[in-house]
Amino acid sequence: MVTMDMYPALEVLLLATGAFTLPLIYKLFGRKASMGYALLYSILALILSTKSFLRIYNSNEVITYPIGGWSPPIGIVYVVDKFSGLLGILVSTIMLLIIIYSFNYIRPNDREYLYYTLLLTVEAGMLGCIYSGDAFHLFVMLEVTSLSAYALVAYMRDRRTALRASFKYAVYGGLATTIYFLSIVFLYGSLGTLTIGDAYLKLSNIMISGDRNLLWGATVFAFLSLIAFMYKAAVFPLHFWLPDAHSEAPSSVSALLSGLVVNIGVYGFARFTYTIFHGLPDKGLYGTILLFMGLAGAFSALIGSLMMLIQKDVKRIIAYSTVMNMGYIVMGYSLGTLAGIIASTYHVVTHSIAKSLAFMSCGSLINKTGSRRVDDLIGAGRVYKKAGIPFAISLLTLAGLPPLGVFISEYLLVGSIIKSRAWLYLAFFIASYISSTIVYLRLLYDICIKPFHGEKKLITGDKEANILLVLIILSILCIITGLLSGLVLNKLIIPSSKDLWYYYNYIKTIKEIFINI
Repeated sequence: MVTMDMYPALEVLLLATGAFTLPLIYKLFGRKASMGYALLYSILALILSTKSFLRIYNSNEVITYPIGGWSPPIGIVYVVDKFSGLLGILVSTIMLLIIIYSFNYIRPNDREYLYYTLLLTVEAGMLGCIYSGDAFHLFVMLEVTSLSAYALVAYMRDRRTALRASFKYAVYGGLATTIYFLSIVFLYGSLGTLTIGDAYLKLSNIMISGDRNLLWGATVFAFLSLIAFMYKAAVFPLHFWLPDAHSEAPSSVSALLSGLVVNIGVYGFARFTYTIFHGLPDKGLYGTILLFMGLAGAFSALIGSLMMLIQKDVKRIIAYSTVMNMGYIVMGYSLGTLAGIIASTYHVVTHSIAKSLAFMSCGSLINKTGSRRVDDLIGAGRVYKKAGIPFAISLLTLAGLPPLGVFISEYLLVGSIIKSRAWLYLAFFIASYISSTIVYLRLLYDICIKPFHGEKKLITGDKEANILLVLIILSILCIITGLLSGLVLNKLIIPSSKDLWYYYNYIKTIKEIFINI
C-alpha cells in the first residue's frame, strides 16, 4: 500500500512562499515584522518535518507525494524514508536556530530583509533536495540551494574578499551543477527515467537484457553525478572553494554552509550509492565507485587536518575542519556496510551541531574583538564567557573528547573501518585525528584559557539574548548526543540508517505507484 503524505511538499512550498512574500512584508510593515515572518515560516517547517518523520517512524513505511497529482516517471514525486526524514529535521532545527541567532547578529540595514529571504530560500532548496525522489527535481533544488548560498556569502558586500569568495564559489559551483545536469542527461538517455527508485529497476533490467551501451551510459551518469556531489560536499580534490566561502561569509552563514549545505552533497552520494547504484549489474563497477569515493574521503580528511595546522584565521581553521569531517563521513558511507552507514549518519548529525556552534560562538567573539586572527582573539573567550564557554564546548566536541557527540560517531566510524579491514582508511583517520586535535586544543588554550592581552577592550553589546539562547541550545545538544548516545542511536540513527541500507522499501514504494497507475 502506497502511503501518501503532503507534508514534505507543503514544507518546501511554505518556505518558498515565505521567501517570495517576505520583501513585501518588509515594505508594508517594517523590519521587525519581516523578522517575525521569517521566524514563523521556519517554525512551521520544523513542525512539518517533525510530523513527517513521526508518521514514517510510527508506520514504518516510506511516504510519497506526487507533485500536482502527476505520477512518476512522468511527474515529480517526493519520497521520504527515515533517512531523509531525519536529515529534514536536522536542517529545519539548525535553520531555526540560525534565524534566531541572526536577529542579534546581523546589524540593521536596508538589505536585511534580503538576508532572511535568502535563508528561507536556501532552507527550501535543501529540503527539496533531501525529499526529492526525482533526479531532475534534485538538480532544480540544488540550484535553488546553491544560488541562495552564493548570495549569502556575498552579503557583506563592502568587503572585497567576500565578493571574491562568492564569485569563486559561484563559478565553480555553477560548473558542478552543470556536470550534474549532464549526468542526468545520460541517466535519461540510458534508462528513460529520472525517478530515483525507477532508475534502480531499469539498471537491474540491464543485467537481464545484456545491453552494454545502456550500461556505458549509466556508468557515465554515475561518475558525473559523483563529481558534482564531491564538489557540493567539499571533498578532496574539489574542496578548494570552501575555506574562502565559509570564512568570508557572516558567521551565521558560515554555520549554515558548514553545518548543513555541505551535507546535501553527502546526501546525494549516499542516496544514489545505496539506491540507484545498487542496481548496477557489474558489481565490480559498484566496488570501484565505493573505492573511488572512499579514497577521496580519506585524502580529504588528511589534507583538511594538515591545512588546519598552518592557518592564522580562526574561521579558516574551522572551515578546513569541515573538509576533514566531510572526508570522515564519505569514508564511512564508502565502506558499503550498515556499520559504516550508522557511523556516518551519526557523524552528519553530531558534526552539524558542533560546527554550527563553533561558527556562531566564534562569530560572537569576532564581533567582540573586531578580528578573525587567532593572535587577536587570545583570551577573548576567557573574558567573554557567554561565547567562550560554548566555543570551548564546540572545540572539545570536534576534537572527539568523550563523552561528547563527535566522540561517539568517530568511535563508531573507527569500529566500522576496522570491521571492514580498511587499514588504509584507518591510517588516514588516525593521522588526521592527531593533527586536528592538536589544532583544536591549541585554539582552546589560546582563546578560552590564556589571559586576554588585547590592546583595546572588548566591544560590548546590549542585545545578545537570542545569540546566547542559541549557543546554549547547541551546547546542550553537543552534550546530549554524547551522554544519551544509546538512546539517540537506537531511536533515531539506527532506524534511519537501516532505511538507507535496506533500500527495498524505497524501491517497493515506487513499484506500487507504477502498479496503481
